[in-house]
Order: sequence, then C-alpha cells, then structure tokens
Amino acid sequence: MSDIDLEAFHNYFKTKEGFERDGIFPIGKANKSFVGHAFGQSYLKRLDNDDLDMYHLTLEPGTRTYWHIHRSTWGGGLVMICVAGSGWHQVWGEDPVELKPGDIVSVKSDTKVWTGAKRLSWVSFLLIDLPGAGRGVEWCEPSENNLYD
Repeated sequence: MSDIDLEAFHNYFKTKEGFERDGIFPIGKANKSFVGHAFGQSYLKRLDNDDLDMYHLTLEPGTRTYWHIHRSTWGGGLVMICVAGSGWHQVWGEDPVELKPGDIVSVKSDTKVWTGAKRLSWVSFLLIDLPGAGRGVEWCEPSENNLYD
C-alpha cells in the first residue's frame, strides 16, 4: 500500500483548478445559458472548428440541468462525449445512465433529457451540435434529485 493521502488526492479533484489542470480542454467561462435552467455551476467553452459547433462543457460536483429538449425543424441533435469525471444522463421515461470518460451519448432532436455531474465529482463533456435548421433548446421542469440525496 502506498503512502498517498487519499483525502488530499480527492480534494485536489474537487477544485476547478485541479480538474482543469488534468483535463484535455480548458474550462470555459461561467455558463450563462444554464442560469435558471440548472442546479449548480457549469462552464462552457466554444472550441474553434470551421465545420461543426463544438463546445467543452464542465459541471461542478452535483450540478444538473433541468429537463430539456434540443429542438430542430430538420436534422440537428447533439453528441456528448464524456472526457473527464463522472456524471449522469437520462432520457425521459428511461433509467439514468452513468457516464464516465470515453462514454458517448447521441441525443436525437426532440428528445427530452437531463445531464448532470455526480454528487461528488466534476464532469466534462465534448459537445457537438449536429447540423440542422431551426435549432434551439426548450427548457422544461427541474430534474429529480433522487440521485443526489
């Protein structure tokens, strides 16, 4: 057994600076698009790409979105790739799914979902908005907190 201070190790990953230091993408600025539509704090950074709308989304421990629907008149949808930490994703009417680095979620247009970080873990996603017309997000009711109690 090594002499690692496990409490210090875990606390290191509970800070924004520690999480960002070991991440593969920089953490963006406070995500204003989630204000009033999420519990907790998130950060969003647009990634430069000429062909796709790509973002790095980071959620502090315990942060979760309200239920929401990615709308489009044709095409659209979202691909989420978990790149760090651990979290949850749920489609309306289905059980929540645990997300860890390397997990990929495809969110089809007009599907009601929520996403969140686990209670004690940061989580980061690479988000790719798929091409389409009339894209937007419809925010719905708050998500349940049964995974967070």
